[in-house]
Amino acid sequence: MAAAKKGWRDLVATIRNPMTETWDFLTRTPLATTPTNYRLKGELGTVFLEPVHTIHPNETK
Repeated sequence: MAAAKKGWRDLVATIRNPMTETWDFLTRTPLATTPTNYRLKGELGTVFLEPVHTIHPNETK
């Protein structure tokens, strides 16, 4: 996990403008399909999201 975090930080430091443009595009149009932005095929085409929190959830208190 720490290596991935460092890798992303290094990538943003190296190519800040393209990374910013990518972030803006993906957050503005997450469902858009382009030649460089397309859905994964097969089993990888479905992604399940889970809520993740940095604090303890209230339901278990």
